[in-house]
Amino acid sequence: MASTPVLALPDFSQPFIVECDASDAGLGAVLQQQNRPIAYFSRPLAARHVKLPAYEKELVGLAKAIQHWRPYLWGRSFIIRTDHYSLKFLLEQRIITSPQQRWLSKLMGFDFTVEYRAGRENVVADALSRQYENFVVLAAVSTPQLDYLEDIKAAINSSIALQQLRDQILNGELKDYWSFKDGLLIYKG
Repeated sequence: MASTPVLALPDFSQPFIVECDASDAGLGAVLQQQNRPIAYFSRPLAARHVKLPAYEKELVGLAKAIQHWRPYLWGRSFIIRTDHYSLKFLLEQRIITSPQQRWLSKLMGFDFTVEYRAGRENVVADALSRQYENFVVLAAVSTPQLDYLEDIKAAINSSIALQQLRDQILNGELKDYWSFKDGLLIYKG
């Protein structure tokens, strides 16, 4: 899985396997057949899901991945692999919270079994879910300092070659690539 990321074409006569994972920052999953990736799924964790317990984050990731690959999975039996052991009993346990009921309702109608896979073996989905960790956005507002424009205008007026270029532009001889605007020579602009 970690070698060349060439996606295989789906074979609808073979079972699909969905490996999924959730981290504190994102969700990740891989759709595969015979240990070959068919498609990848990854997205940052929504702000409303960040504070959820691990079980519910994993359930959200599982449900989002299955909904994402609905055209591949609907009407077929498939396997879900997760590194969260309690999800193995997803269909057998009593659902207590309304968010759990809501996410489980999104899985109704799909024919799947859940298998536990240790986190160290679930490397692709784990990597996809963690790609949003330590994501820092630097937002800065700056205003351009245009002090140097007067120096450029003075250089144009003091250079014979630039004056000739300016005259050719103003006479229309070089209008495909050059323009003269506000006392400045502009190339392709």
